[in-house]
Formats: sequence, C-alpha cells, structure tokens
Amino acid sequence: MSNPQDDKLEDEVHFGDIAQRAHTSFIKPFIAGKRVTLFNNFCEASMERPELLTEIKRMMMVLDDLEAEVETVINTGKMAAAMLAKTED
Repeated sequence: MSNPQDDKLEDEVHFGDIAQRAHTSFIKPFIAGKRVTLFNNFCEASMERPELLTEIKRMMMVLDDLEAEVETVINTGKMAAAMLAKTED
C-alpha cells in the first residue's frame, strides 16, 4: 500500500518529466528564438521611442520568468525522484 507522500512525490516526478520534455522540445528553442528577435528589435529601436524599449525589456522579463518557472518544475521533479530513491533504500 502506498502512502500519500510517496504518491505526491511520484506526481512531482511525472510532472517534472513532462516539463523537461516540453522544455527540451519546444520551450527552450522558442525562448531562444524570441530572445534573438527581441535583441534585434532592441538594436534597431530608436532612443526616441522609450515606450518601445520598455516593452522589449518587459517581454524579455516575461521570457525569463517563464523559463525560470519551467526550470523550477523540472528541478522539483528531480528532487522528488531523489527523495523517492532514498525512501526505497
């Protein structure tokens, strides 16, 4: 009979695995492409349009937050896997 804590850890491992696959196959390349686009837009933006520069910075911050959140889910899954391995020993 499994206990609720192990079930929760197994859920975290599963969710972390899904996040890892999504990050590798889609999220990471998407973010890299968007960063290149935003950098190019920043380089071409006129200093006379500070609202555009602010918007580019905001978009970069959103990408950074997205990537950090996905990495947190991945790392939580890895820690849950390590805790499950310890309990099985």
